Amino acid sequence: MFRRRLQTMKMMSFPSVSNGLRFLFLTVLCIGLVVAWDATAADAITQQKGSKDTVATLRVIDKITAQPELMKVDVGSVVVYKTLEILAKRCVVSKSGERFAALLEIYENHPIEGAKRLFAGWLFSDNASISNLEHRYYDVGIVKCEPRKDDEEEKAAKEEKEESAPSQEPTE
Repeated sequence: MFRRRLQTMKMMSFPSVSNGLRFLFLTVLCIGLVVAWDATAADAITQQKGSKDTVATLRVIDKITAQPELMKVDVGSVVVYKTLEILAKRCVVSKSGERFAALLEIYENHPIEGAKRLFAGWLFSDNASISNLEHRYYDVGIVKCEPRKDDEEEKAAKEEKEESAPSQEPTE
């Protein structure tokens, strides 16, 4: 019984292939899978028009108090939450409008150590387990990206003014 298992293992070990070649093959395979996954993610997500005028809604969970908090961060600005500083660089929405991604930089301020960068990269709403910031005290994830409310309200107010203004047509 033992000899049969040993022979089976020898047949599966590819004796004619060196370890370096096996490693190279597995590395190329892994890189190919990552590139293919990245390409599909890039196809699915497109930049939202006027990305400077968007707001990223983030969920920050304080693990000590177990309290989740929703925070709105304007793209290009910094928001402070306790010891964290969150800078939103970009916020994008998928073509279907169901998936969101945000490019963030998150720093932690210590009174003794100073500022320390905890995270710099993309957070994805559909892959929370892969792309969230998991800190010993905080978890940060993205909920959605949306246009800034101020811009939409101004557009609506302008449209109402144009509709309610008396027409300047000449009367005869």
